Amino acid sequence: MESWVKDTKGYEYFVSNKDTFDRGWETMVFMSENQEVTDWGEVYQALYDNVDQAVAGHDHAVRLFREIEQEETE
Repeated sequence: MESWVKDTKGYEYFVSNKDTFDRGWETMVFMSENQEVTDWGEVYQALYDNVDQAVAGHDHAVRLFREIEQEETE
């Protein structure tokens, strides 16, 4: 599963959910712009034991990052 989401300030994130061969299901979130990842250092990560948990976790991450308000830097 993959989703592109924007938060309330317009920052964009790529939410990725994959079945890894060694750790089970994993959701990771990366900063992006115009649907291109700009930094592969994850800003969020979660692991799951099965596909049902992974789907719920992906949906949670999408909702979480849509609601984030980033602090503005000067």
